[in-house]
Amino acid sequence: MLTDKILSTKAKQKYYHPELREDETGNSIYAYGWDVMKTSRNTRRVWHNGSNNVFYADFYRFIDENVTIILMTNKWQNSFIDTGRVISNIIFDPNYEPVVPIADNAANRAFTDEIVKLTSEKGLNAALESHKKRNKKIDLLENVINAKGYDLIKEKKLKEAIEIFKLNVFAFPKSANAFDSLGETYLEAGDRKSAIENYKKSLLLNPENENAREVIKRLEGK
Repeated sequence: MLTDKILSTKAKQKYYHPELREDETGNSIYAYGWDVMKTSRNTRRVWHNGSNNVFYADFYRFIDENVTIILMTNKWQNSFIDTGRVISNIIFDPNYEPVVPIADNAANRAFTDEIVKLTSEKGLNAALESHKKRNKKIDLLENVINAKGYDLIKEKKLKEAIEIFKLNVFAFPKSANAFDSLGETYLEAGDRKSAIENYKKSLLLNPENENAREVIKRLEGK
């Protein structure tokens, strides 16, 4: 792929450079088969993944830096989705400290379901109080909370969704995705100030979150 033996220079131009499709507006990040973005280091990252909820594959290629990361697993789970980004941060940022994910097991799922239900029925403060008194060997699962929040968005229960996503950012204050989801929900609810605030926190945690960057620009009129 670094030479013209497989693809010509013209073909690679299409392969690696995004182009607007019909009915698209704004800046496209999608080329032929790949998501192509600039990193915070001003280099190109080519990325894509795929899953059938059993098998999962992820592919990160940093063309300008001669680094390729390929991940595959035959035991798919949500906590694996961010692994490529974590590995790339380890490679490129000497100060980066990865967070070890919480085990996705029956005990943690049951506890997460309990706390989510408590948040919905009695409010966030009651849930946080219960979380504080938990057995320290048991903890919340970010992806389970996130999924419940999006279920509530689909049901147009935005106030309840915001409380669920607040729970997630409390439990996972270093998660760019948790703040991104909370920002998205505030925006859906019409609270632009809170949306911007949380998108900025997401971008601070993950400078490559182009979605957050674009939303902030649009909301601030830049």
